[in-house]
Amino acid sequence: LCAIRKKTKLFLDVHLMMYNPYDYVENFVRSGASSITFHSEATESIMETIEFIRTCNCKVGLAFNPDTSVEFIPQFLPHVDQILLMSVKPGFSGQAFIPDSLEKIARVKEMIDSYQEFSKETRRVRLQVDGGIDEKTAKEAIKAGADSLVSGSFLLKQKDLKAAINSLKS
Repeated sequence: LCAIRKKTKLFLDVHLMMYNPYDYVENFVRSGASSITFHSEATESIMETIEFIRTCNCKVGLAFNPDTSVEFIPQFLPHVDQILLMSVKPGFSGQAFIPDSLEKIARVKEMIDSYQEFSKETRRVRLQVDGGIDEKTAKEAIKAGADSLVSGSFLLKQKDLKAAINSLKS
């Protein structure tokens, strides 16, 4: 991350897929993270971790695995900048997009929109989707309500990275 930060002023969104993310926040902030997203399932102190990331002047995202109920999400909306829904089970790349994720994306988008409307919050909570994103699933996830997508193995397999990124954008 330090090497990347030295070469760019772009927003760097870091997704921590580890237990006890609190223990690593300072290192990632020092290394240049603009935003830190961690898994709700990876810590017993979600709010403490959120607050610590905020004190480090960093944006905060909270990730949820496919098996975690979305009913836990609303309580965190006042405290985060981003909700990340995993559309594959964390662990290894190249997995197929879980079709039930589309319903979850739509439901969470409704939650975010309701929260924003009710709270009159000016900070916009974004909805990100990670896992199994390719040309087909990208369109479906955006249509369901995703604001941003994470695509790893699909892009890494492409000979023309720029064309592949443009195909996802369209």
